[in-house]
Amino acid sequence: MNAKSHKIKLMYDRTYNSYDELYGEEQIKKYLIALRRVSVEGNILDAGCGTGLLLEFLKSQGLLNNIKKYVCLDISEGMLGVAYKRMERFCKSKCLGILADALHLPFKEKSFDFTLSFTVLDLLTDPLEGVREMLRVTRRALIVSSLIKVKKWTELLELGGKEIGRTDKDVIILFNV
Repeated sequence: MNAKSHKIKLMYDRTYNSYDELYGEEQIKKYLIALRRVSVEGNILDAGCGTGLLLEFLKSQGLLNNIKKYVCLDISEGMLGVAYKRMERFCKSKCLGILADALHLPFKEKSFDFTLSFTVLDLLTDPLEGVREMLRVTRRALIVSSLIKVKKWTELLELGGKEIGRTDKDVIILFNV
């Protein structure tokens, strides 16, 4: 784990208890934009799952029925601990939590039908490498969000991404594989 990844891990290990309260509403806006455009099904990777808010959102929208397997991956033990509680409540039999870095996904190529990654890219030492790694494990589509102000997201369009929406802070990008 590089120094930036370690710093991010420590930050989220300290703030996981307040994350939903501070950022939950903002995250749900991104989910609504993305999932109006793309219907997810099959095997799903939530790369940088945080507290598992996306899992709860999918459950609230009745979208878990089309999901065969759901993998929550995060670098923070604290965040993943909260996600485990949601997995236990919403999808015990088809959910799995994995502690790992989004730059080094521990999966074979094309393991997932869809990969979803909200509020992760801007935290990575190399966001473009993160997208390449997520694309490596994805069969159908990758959806990511990136902060508008960071401007790195424009490079994602050069990798083949397509902007599908925005919030006041983020741009949502779709990669069809």
